[in-house]
Amino acid sequence: MREKLLLVIALAFVQLNMLAQTQEHSDNPLVIIDGMEINDSILQVSQTEMLSDSAKQIVARRLDCLNSYAIDTIIVVDKAAAEKVIICKPNTSGIILIRTNSLAELDLMIDGKRRKPRKRITIIDALYFPEYFATALPKSIHRKKIKKMELLIHKGTVSPERKPMVVITTK
Repeated sequence: MREKLLLVIALAFVQLNMLAQTQEHSDNPLVIIDGMEINDSILQVSQTEMLSDSAKQIVARRLDCLNSYAIDTIIVVDKAAAEKVIICKPNTSGIILIRTNSLAELDLMIDGKRRKPRKRITIIDALYFPEYFATALPKSIHRKKIKKMELLIHKGTVSPERKPMVVITTK
C-alpha cells in the first residue's frame, strides 16, 4: 500500500514539473473569455496583437463564430503582473481577459418556440464548453431528450435582433 502511494506521489510530481516547464517556455498568454479559459490552440494571440487597435477584429476572425461588435472589452495583464495573480495553473506569459456583450448571447429556439436559458450563455459556451451550456438549458429540457441541435450564426449585418441562436429539436 505504501509503495503504491509513493508511486502516485512521484507520478503527480513528474506531471506538475512537466506542466511547469511547458508553461515556462510558452509564449502564449492565458486567454479567458467571459470567465472561461480558452485553449491556446483555438485563439493563438499575443499580447502585442491584443494591445493593437484591431484586437477585437483579430479575436473575431480567429474564433470565426463571433462578430467583433460582440466583444465588449479586452484587458491585457503583462507578464510581471500575471506572476502576482493566483490562478489555477502557473502562467508566466501574461493574461488576456475578454468580455463579450449581449450580441454574443445565445437565443434558444426549442421545438419552434423561443425559450429563455436559466443563465447567460454565449456562443463561446455553446462551442467550447458543452457542460456549462447544458446547465443553462431550461429545466424541462433534459440532454437525453435532445434529438437535434443546430447553431445559427448571423454573418454580416450586426443588430441586437440578430443574435446567434441554438435551435433544439426534442424527441
